[in-house]
Amino acid sequence: SLTEVRMQKVVAFDIGNVLFFTDWERAGKFLEEQLGIPAKQVGQLFWGRAWGGRALEWFLNLNEGTDCAFHAIAEKALGRAIPEGLFWKMWNKEWVSNEPVISLVERLAVIQRPPTLAICSNINQPHWTHLCTTYPVFRHFSVVALSYRVGKMKPDHEMFRSISRACLGDVAPPTLLVDDRIDNVESAEIFGWEAYHFDPNPPSSVAELQDAIESFLGSKF
Repeated sequence: SLTEVRMQKVVAFDIGNVLFFTDWERAGKFLEEQLGIPAKQVGQLFWGRAWGGRALEWFLNLNEGTDCAFHAIAEKALGRAIPEGLFWKMWNKEWVSNEPVISLVERLAVIQRPPTLAICSNINQPHWTHLCTTYPVFRHFSVVALSYRVGKMKPDHEMFRSISRACLGDVAPPTLLVDDRIDNVESAEIFGWEAYHFDPNPPSSVAELQDAIESFLGSKF
């Protein structure tokens, strides 16, 4: 019922460095091996500050233009023509499954009274499509706040509002955010959520993460 949906607690997961590790170096090395473009230059452009003082990835994460425009900007910045198929293969090379956390999600999804599972991620459409079509874990998430759809990135509160609105509540349901960035955790807490900082380096204990989720839900799984 609608009342049950409104009362249901929400556990929201970040993607990068929580559900999946982001191995940007691997993506950079792939392009270096294929075309001889220095991996360091690739990393600084897409994920560093080499594009007008910010990461070029933000162009897609904030939906500022088309995939074709993104590809063209990258070619110009790197000074090389990059075949389209090779380019997008590189783009999806960064993802490495965090199997212990994925396993936790799989178990959490099938408990007797599971929480609403949500994704709250600064991400772009090509990455989201790749992940959803490659990894079955995403079938468990019924609510998503994706920066390329929202037009804002965490720690902006609009990302959190997007989750709360999607859960149908006039009053936002109790929500726990699992995120790797301290600024996102602090912002979520200011917004009124609970939050758990998952440190990817070295990875936080999944047992501790489970304890935090169980404490939030008030039941073990």
